[in-house]
Amino acid sequence: MAWLGELGAGKSVGMKSAVYNVLARGHQLGWPGSCGRAVIVDRTTDQEWARFAKACPGTTQLIRIDHTAEGSLDPLRLYVKNSPQVAARFTESFLTLLLGVRPMDLEGVALSEAIQAVLSRPEPSMRALMEELTARGAADPAAQGLARKLASIARKDLARVVFDETLPVVDTQRADSVVFLVSALQLPKKSELASEHRIQRLEFEKVLGRALMYLIAAVSRETAMRSRDEFAVTVFDECWWLTSSDEGLELLLELLRDGRKRNAAAYVGSHDANDIGPADSEKGVIVRGLIPHRFVFRQTSRTLAARSLEFLGVDAADNDLLDLVTGGLSPLGLPEDQRRARAGECLYRDLAGRIGLMRVLIPTDRAIERHPHHPDRRAGGGMRTLRAPLKRLRLLGTARLRLALLVAALAATAFTMLTSIPALAEPSPSATPAPTSPPATNPLGPATPGTRTPTPEELAEIEKIVEELNKRFSDGMQEAFLKAEEERLRKLLPDEGGVLAVFNVTDERNLPISAYTVKSDTGGMWEWDLGIQNLITELCFMITKWVIAFCCWLIVWALGFGLAKLLLAPVLSVANSLHTQVILQMGLPSLFLSVCALIAVVRIFFGDRAKG
Repeated sequence: MAWLGELGAGKSVGMKSAVYNVLARGHQLGWPGSCGRAVIVDRTTDQEWARFAKACPGTTQLIRIDHTAEGSLDPLRLYVKNSPQVAARFTESFLTLLLGVRPMDLEGVALSEAIQAVLSRPEPSMRALMEELTARGAADPAAQGLARKLASIARKDLARVVFDETLPVVDTQRADSVVFLVSALQLPKKSELASEHRIQRLEFEKVLGRALMYLIAAVSRETAMRSRDEFAVTVFDECWWLTSSDEGLELLLELLRDGRKRNAAAYVGSHDANDIGPADSEKGVIVRGLIPHRFVFRQTSRTLAARSLEFLGVDAADNDLLDLVTGGLSPLGLPEDQRRARAGECLYRDLAGRIGLMRVLIPTDRAIERHPHHPDRRAGGGMRTLRAPLKRLRLLGTARLRLALLVAALAATAFTMLTSIPALAEPSPSATPAPTSPPATNPLGPATPGTRTPTPEELAEIEKIVEELNKRFSDGMQEAFLKAEEERLRKLLPDEGGVLAVFNVTDERNLPISAYTVKSDTGGMWEWDLGIQNLITELCFMITKWVIAFCCWLIVWALGFGLAKLLLAPVLSVANSLHTQVILQMGLPSLFLSVCALIAVVRIFFGDRAKG
């Protein structure tokens, strides 16, 4: 079976539903001990397929392929008892990919001879193969080079899954579902495999990942085809990594050819039909012909939609079919209830070549329903996540989202214009101040009965004391005091500024600019990073301070001309009048800012876009 579709179209859910049916209904009447099995390659970082397999009926075995591997995939140790020929073929194909040698070159021939020699011994392994190549290297330069390459690879942490003899051999026959966790492996991009030159320049991690993925696919194939008493499927989601090499394509071809008579099948899925079977390859055409059951889910790209229709066996240039695949299958932009009701829609071609519409449903199993396809999604959709607002925006669709943003921008512009223009009204007449009564002749008021009236000499003395107090604390005295302090400070700093003293301008309080500084807490002796930050801050502040001082000095120097002094007053008066009476009264700053914001929004959403 083959599944094609873009991200979120239902491709992986369809594959999981098919795998669940195999594991749940694999038992066949009349065959004691028969069951359904699945061998899955999980490349997701959140172990999506592993969590799904645990929720399915039966037992699950997880095989982790990284530096913490607990089992060995050494092909010489895996298959030497059952079939030495299979062990030799898998080992040679794995090492030619890993070492970058050609089978018929001198290095390829030397490698094949060493593998046959090791398999003839009691306990063959990769370690024994390195020793054999080292021994042959004394008389064969090709073998010597291969031995050095293998010794270098064996020291890598990810390579221990093949080269570490202390690990037990993986047993893939003891569980109903076997999942290989390979998210730690780096794989080359499709563009990096386009030419032989780019393949030779791949990073080692990608070369090792590509070779290990071939080996995992080979183990999966042998596991699925080992027993005819049980129906087994191999699952290769995003299968481009398998079909990108001739060795992997040959593995898939063998599985499809021999699967029916060995009671096994292959489930492959991808975004592009060329990933399942390259159209420009003879083997790719054969692979396509050996897959009778084909599912095509939504493809918003018309190019990928045309390839999917061609893979399905219909006219790829039919506009109605293209519109159906790009927008009619599980369409985007629907409300949540309608989206759930139409999830999983696809085109299906059956064994007889009939093509029709169908919908894939999630199995009615509570364990499966509790299993989320994505780790941030829960059954029933009751738990909201941080992605929920983004999903709601996505449901609006691209056109609706742009229209909503444009309407919001227009509303904001209109609101800003209405609120920024001030209302002009006639000034209300100011109240006329009421006349004040003259002060009383006697500042102390009338004499209270029973008290002594002060003499004129005492009243004069009291008035003199009050007058002195008023003078002492008057605003004039306070301002004079501040000026005296400022002058004292300037006298204390006669040479402040050093060579930049000519630019040492003063602020509105006549304080020199050199008096301004910035300090910060540098912590203890060992907190050197705080000291470096303080030094950088002080340096930046000092540069900014003296640049400002130079600009101020330059302005004062420029305005020192007599003509400039004559023109400065009327120019400032006119500029102030224009700013206050025209620009601010008409609300022009807010208006032009709003117009700029509107133009920016229009250019972002409706500006020039790439064609084709």
